[in-house]
Amino acid sequence: MQCPKCKLFNTEVATKCDCGFDLQNDTYTEKPAKIKIVVAILFVLSCLYMTTGFFVIHPMGILPKGSTVFFWRVGTDLPFISSTEGIVEDSGQDVSILSRVVVMAGVVDKIKDGVIIRLPYSEFLYSISTKQ
Repeated sequence: MQCPKCKLFNTEVATKCDCGFDLQNDTYTEKPAKIKIVVAILFVLSCLYMTTGFFVIHPMGILPKGSTVFFWRVGTDLPFISSTEGIVEDSGQDVSILSRVVVMAGVVDKIKDGVIIRLPYSEFLYSISTKQ
C-alpha cells in the first residue's frame, strides 16, 4: 500500500506510515516539534564538542588568578578540556614549573588565533583535565 502523503510503500498490515500518515483513517498527524528541537540541540552540542575546547591555566606566578580559554580546537590535537598539567601527566613526565612553561608555550602557539573567549579560572574544568 502506498502512502498518499509521502508515496512510501508500506506493507498491507501497516497501520501508520513513517511520515505520520494514518493509513486506516486517512489522517495525518505532524510529528511533535519537541523532537525536532531536541535533535537540533543535540546536533549543535555535538558540533561544539567536536570543534571547540577549554584550556585551563592553573594559577601560577605569571597569572596569579588563573584563566580558562574557550577556543576553536580543530587542528590543534588537544582534547575538549585540557590544561598544562594534564598534558604533562598524559606524556608520562613529572609536573614541574619548567614542564608547565614548555607545554604552555606550545599550546599558546596552537590556540592563539582560535580564542573565542577568556573566562575566569575553573577548578571544576581543571580537575577534569588532570583527572583528579
